[in-house]
Amino acid sequence: MTVVLHSESAVPGGPSIRLRPLYSARVARGWAIDVPVVELASVAASTDAPQHLRASRGCQNDSSRAAALLRLLETRPADFGRAGAIVLGADHATPVRTDGAFATLIQVDGLERIDGLQRLRAIAEACATMEPSELTRAVVRLEIILGDEREGARRAYAEPTGSPNSGPRRTACSTARTLPA
Repeated sequence: MTVVLHSESAVPGGPSIRLRPLYSARVARGWAIDVPVVELASVAASTDAPQHLRASRGCQNDSSRAAALLRLLETRPADFGRAGAIVLGADHATPVRTDGAFATLIQVDGLERIDGLQRLRAIAEACATMEPSELTRAVVRLEIILGDEREGARRAYAEPTGSPNSGPRRTACSTARTLPA
């Protein structure tokens, strides 16, 4: 798998990353992308990831939720993606064709974390301690909110109902796929 995390973004605002998705779809507010967790290891691998990704809260390594996410990834990697999507903001996300391959990479520039830092940190820790072959079954959904839509997503996740511990919620990309009643 090819993962490239640049320390500086091609555009101002945050880091850049190239992802090789298993599935990707352009939705109203950005992209919905399914990627193996190994693709995201470099995003949270550094100790300054919360600042680097402009996270409003730091990682809560000592929380029971963070421990449960890591345990889930270690014991049942195929279920890890069911714990919820990771919501990222970005200045731009564009498909990039690779030479001689049928795969398309997604170049994401100006990356910021809106929701899911604990999941990113669980991924980084698992990638450091587990064999890559053990993590091939772990796939997570990324919802990438682009441009001006990020402000609305930030507000939605900053409210108590946007908290990962507050029960079911509708995310910005999942609502884009919902038809009005």
